[in-house]
Amino acid sequence: MKIKFVVFFTVILSFLAHANSLNTNSNNDNISFKISYYGKKTILSPEQLINIDNNLKIVHATFAGITYASLWALDAIGIALLYQFFTDQNSTYYDPLKYSHIGLSISALLTFATTVVLAFTKIGIKIQNKFAIKKTHFIAAFVTLGFYLLELASIILSSVFFVNKYEEAKWVGLAHGITCGATSLALTVSFITIFF
Repeated sequence: MKIKFVVFFTVILSFLAHANSLNTNSNNDNISFKISYYGKKTILSPEQLINIDNNLKIVHATFAGITYASLWALDAIGIALLYQFFTDQNSTYYDPLKYSHIGLSISALLTFATTVVLAFTKIGIKIQNKFAIKKTHFIAAFVTLGFYLLELASIILSSVFFVNKYEEAKWVGLAHGITCGATSLALTVSFITIFF
């Protein structure tokens, strides 16, 4: 009980000590961030924020590209894996396909999650500073995020079915494959909307 109190008290003191570390300063529609770090204050000008936004755009696009390539590779391996599962599970190709599919899934999901975090960071900067937002890309990205969340659910479900070797595993795997394909297509649309 004493440890919980000490941790709680420390968190409250930390919050009170640093509660003013991120302020917004608005003068005549000129919005900027005032960042305090150990007593030193830095005010970021709109030009600096635009530069940060542009750098985030490059990093976001890089992770999105890696995710896109990973998802299509995942789809290709998944199709081969499903074919082996439906026809011959004792094939010498089945286990290598299964493990490469699992490894690539982890990579794709982590890069997708990073892309989403970067996107929300960009949106926060754009909204806070009244920068223009591409509405078509914004909407397409949210649809893609919805498919990504569905894919996460299908991955968990198919993992449970395959690990426990349930009879319906192949159908759950097929549904997972369809969800993954839909996510790849949604991400394709998201990429296309960048140009509109």
